[in-house]
Amino acid sequence: NAHKGVSPPFFAGKESAQAARRAVLKSLDMPYVHDTEVPLIRLINRPVTADRVIVNADDIGIFLARNLSCKFRFEHVQQQGKSLREQVSLFAEPDVVVLMHGQVEANLVWMKPGALLI
Repeated sequence: NAHKGVSPPFFAGKESAQAARRAVLKSLDMPYVHDTEVPLIRLINRPVTADRVIVNADDIGIFLARNLSCKFRFEHVQQQGKSLREQVSLFAEPDVVVLMHGQVEANLVWMKPGALLI
C-alpha cells in the first residue's frame, strides 16, 4: 500500500453521501437544510446562447402558479458563472429543482433530503 496503512476516505451509500454533503455545507458555512414556510421551486437553466436551453422557462412558472393549489416561490436562474458556494446554494435551498439533463446534474448531491427533481 502506497499510503502505508492510511486509506483515503470512501463514500458509498445514502448515509455517507449525506455525511459528505453535511461536511461540505459546514465548510461553506451553510445550513444543512433550508427550511422555509413557502416552498421554493427553482428552475436552473443554461444561458440563452447555449445549444440546449429551456426556452419556455418563464411560462413554466406561470403554469405552476395557475395550477398548483399551494403557495410557492418560483425562481428562474442560470448556473453559468457561479462560484462553488453559489452553485451549492442553487441546489441546497429549493424544495423542487427543475433543470435540463446534462453535467449540471453533478450538483444534485447538494439537494436537501426530500427535495424533488424535475
